[in-house]
Amino acid sequence: MFDYKIFKLKENEKKKYFLEIIKKITFKKLKEGFYFDIKYGFTEDLRKNNVKCPSFNFDTIFVDILFNQHIIHKIHKILKKPFFLDHIQFRNVYQNNNSYASWHRDTFIENNKFVGPIPQSIKLMFYPKFGIEEKCLSLKEKSNVLFDVDKKCLLKKEINKKIDSYNTNIISINNSNDEMLLFDTTTYHNAEMPQKNMFQPRIIYVFYFDKNQLKQEHDLYLYFKQKCINHNIKCLF
Repeated sequence: MFDYKIFKLKENEKKKYFLEIIKKITFKKLKEGFYFDIKYGFTEDLRKNNVKCPSFNFDTIFVDILFNQHIIHKIHKILKKPFFLDHIQFRNVYQNNNSYASWHRDTFIENNKFVGPIPQSIKLMFYPKFGIEEKCLSLKEKSNVLFDVDKKCLLKKEINKKIDSYNTNIISINNSNDEMLLFDTTTYHNAEMPQKNMFQPRIIYVFYFDKNQLKQEHDLYLYFKQKCINHNIKCLF
């Protein structure tokens, strides 16, 4: 597995529309039935009642852009295994000194039990830039934990390693309209809060690569599946 990859985005009409839709949501020009709900301190997530993925329900461009920019093709080449898109979260993060998610892994051990997805999830992040450039995420390079395919587990010894035990660089990811970040969520990461802007939107795509993690074939999954078929990407189970 990898720790992180950065994908460059090309300029075209799809990307232009993608940014327009994000800007509308960011500044709360919402369609009927959509609203923002506080998730953590100083953050709010896009919601719609009885809808699993409000971002996708708002506009399919959130999925279409991934195929238009060949992001799914690239993820397939990197993972070399089946995977699927399970969720897209639209989040606004407001100016504050304290992170809503300080240095952590999304899968960890608590009271001698694993908490979080196994195998780990893969996240694709987009931090659009509508104001001043600033840091949105920090990553501890090469701190990801490999999934043991034969034993079908993450090694507790590796998951329990503290961030200071890795003699590697901290990578800063800034807001940009020209890049997306893909990372293994066992990589230590820290959500950075806006300091220069009043708030900063972020789009969080969550992928899994174990069929047992597909709890239901929801609308987002079915749309993603059909797009993969249409683009001849053999990444499904």
